[in-house]
Amino acid sequence: MAVGHYYQRLQGRRFFARLIQARVIQPVRDGFEDDAAVAAGIGFTDVVKRPTARAGQVRPDELRHGCELLERKLSRVGGPPLIFSFKAAAVALVGKFDGNGWVEETFAGCRLFVMPGPYEKRASAESTIETLAPQLC
Repeated sequence: MAVGHYYQRLQGRRFFARLIQARVIQPVRDGFEDDAAVAAGIGFTDVVKRPTARAGQVRPDELRHGCELLERKLSRVGGPPLIFSFKAAAVALVGKFDGNGWVEETFAGCRLFVMPGPYEKRASAESTIETLAPQLC
C-alpha cells in the first residue's frame, strides 16, 4: 500500500474500478484513484483508526467510539451519501440488513450504498453498480 493512499491492494482496485464503471470518478494514469475521488468530492474514512489484519480484531468499544465520532462528523456536513466497499462495514454502523446497492437503512442522516460482494454474479453486480451515480445528486 502506498503511504497516504486508500485501497491500494486487490480489493481496493476492484472498488475503484467499480466507481469508474459507475462514472463516479474518471480513470487515472498514476494509479491513485483515491486522489481522483477526493477531487470529485468523495471523502474516505476508517471507523476505527488503527490498522488490523481482520475486522474481527476490532474491539466492540473501539467500534462504538468510532461510530459515535463518525456520526457527529457527518451531522456537521449535511448527510452525504456513504459508499461502502464492504457490506460488513455498513452492518457495523447500522446492523444487519438484506442486499446491497442503495439500502433502506441510513446512518447520521446519510443514505447508504453497499458495493456488490466479490463473488456476486457479474450481471447482478453490474446492474447494482449502474444505480450508483444517478442517485448521488
